[in-house]
Amino acid sequence: MDIQAIRASAKQIKRNIGKLKRKAAKSEKTIKEIEKAERKLAKRLSILASLGVSDKAERKTKKKKQSKFGAGDYARYINSAEWASRKASYYETHHKECRSCGADEKEIHLHHRSYARIYQEEDGDLIPMCVDCHAMLHLFQKSFKLPVEDATALWMSATNGTSKKKKIRKALRGTTYGQFQNLWGTRSKSVTPPLQHLSRTIERLIKGELGSQEDAISSPECVKKQIAFSKRTGIIRDYDAKVDALIRKLERR
Repeated sequence: MDIQAIRASAKQIKRNIGKLKRKAAKSEKTIKEIEKAERKLAKRLSILASLGVSDKAERKTKKKKQSKFGAGDYARYINSAEWASRKASYYETHHKECRSCGADEKEIHLHHRSYARIYQEEDGDLIPMCVDCHAMLHLFQKSFKLPVEDATALWMSATNGTSKKKKIRKALRGTTYGQFQNLWGTRSKSVTPPLQHLSRTIERLIKGELGSQEDAISSPECVKKQIAFSKRTGIIRDYDAKVDALIRKLERR
């Protein structure tokens, strides 16, 4: 039953009765019309009363508490008691676990998937992410100059919305931001779409191609492969002073 329609009908009938009463002195017919309209009105009001509602529409509006933060206050907000309270209320109904890699033992951040309601976020605007995945996502966003909504959607589709979800989550859990950053920079981002570049990088993570220069320096086997590659191709651009020092060390063995 459409209560709003019944209310509207009762309101219109009241207006009509008012008009008819002003004409009543001039016409006997008008008096009969008034009686008919009043019967209709009584019927509408009876229906509303049986439903336990008034014939007057309720006009309650909730006023949102105004935030004391404004444009440019994001950093201050993230370090404020208000944000700490907002996170606490979020975790009352959500598990504190990275939605990207599944980690729960790392430091967990609460990522804004949208800034549309910044300082007055709804739960749907937030998503838990570990410190490393959070940094990786923003590297992806900045590399392609994407809005945060688009970057988050693409990142989640590449890490969670896939048949390789378990392998990807395991690879991400074992990857630091520094390793991802080094691997991310080894491909040209200008010639591939964002999602394709991200998917390729994740494929390399699954294969264990972390590619961190620091890792290479600490691994003689990796350095040997680099030396062999250099001799075969003449390409030595990956070498720096630290790698040269390790080469000399290997040659003395």
